[in-house]
Amino acid sequence: MYSSCIRSFSLTAIFLCGSLAAATGPTWALPHAQLVAEPTLELSGGYAQFPQGGLAVARFDFESPIKYGVYGSLMAHEWLALGQLDERFVIGGLRYPIALGSKTQLAPFVQSVYFDGSSPLDRRLTARAGVALQNIVNDWSWDLSLPLVGAKVFPVHPSDSTWSWLGPLDLLLATEAGLTWRGWTNHELRVGLMGALIRLSYKTMVRQQVITAQLASMGSHSFFLLGWEKSWSR
Repeated sequence: MYSSCIRSFSLTAIFLCGSLAAATGPTWALPHAQLVAEPTLELSGGYAQFPQGGLAVARFDFESPIKYGVYGSLMAHEWLALGQLDERFVIGGLRYPIALGSKTQLAPFVQSVYFDGSSPLDRRLTARAGVALQNIVNDWSWDLSLPLVGAKVFPVHPSDSTWSWLGPLDLLLATEAGLTWRGWTNHELRVGLMGALIRLSYKTMVRQQVITAQLASMGSHSFFLLGWEKSWSR
């Protein structure tokens, strides 16, 4: 039970701390302000190392324009350890990008996150609302996804299943920001923060297929994933 609680805490820390022009957005879990011209799917898998042991990681990320300028996203992160119950995040989001001039996008967003842990004490539903920004200057762009308000509930908790507000630290640990460079054709490199983790992500084109790689770490907590991305014309 103790190791399960530590593992759940570590997963929460990792989670809180997603042609290339039509690629999925720059963030790991939060909605962003980047325009996605076509429905896009990214599948990736890898390995995470925590102080209490290693985990296999699988990630699903689907984004698409919907209607009236609204974009939707559906993500799932699965964490698997031999001999233990799997744990997962399922994340849905909506955002509405607004152009602020020719190079800057602002996107108010709402998001729901369900964490399916190994016991009723670990199963948690979170709702957040915030704003995302992106600014592009030549080969560089910066992005920020900032949750401003949120609430959580433990829906199957045996004694407390009421909603409570997220505190400032919870919102800060969910914040994501980064700087992206696209100086070479079909290459994209981003370095950023997701909560307390430094995250490095890379995309390139290999034989007309978009290949992704990402590495995140805050010392004792790290993960690495390789992935494949596909877009469809509408």
